[in-house]
Amino acid sequence: MFQRACRVGYIFIDWKHSYLDPTVCGQMLTIEFAAPGGDRQIEWTSSRACNPSGRIACSATGYAYQMLVDRRATIGGRQVYFSLGNHGSNAWMCVPLKTTYGTDYVEIGIWESNFITPIQAMRLVAYARPA
Repeated sequence: MFQRACRVGYIFIDWKHSYLDPTVCGQMLTIEFAAPGGDRQIEWTSSRACNPSGRIACSATGYAYQMLVDRRATIGGRQVYFSLGNHGSNAWMCVPLKTTYGTDYVEIGIWESNFITPIQAMRLVAYARPA
């Protein structure tokens, strides 16, 4: 994503870790990009999929702020969700991961400042690959 964002004129702004609540859910990584002029922004996030009671699982409304789903699609074999917002929209998916302790889940998503279409946002997320 970083190389692709740079090719289309986006620049890296910042990154941060923030702790999720409850702490058993781990940390959320946020990486911010913007186009020149600042009116087009994308924030990538990745975190362990965990609900407020600490249950590890995927949820269609589990992304960051308990958002209602406006659209959903299966893209590249992955279920992807989209939520329209006033100041920006979100697209996200949940990916199962095999660990030493069994199956865990990670949520990957973007917030974008309402400059791309819902299907473009969902495709961007659907084709994200873990490093």
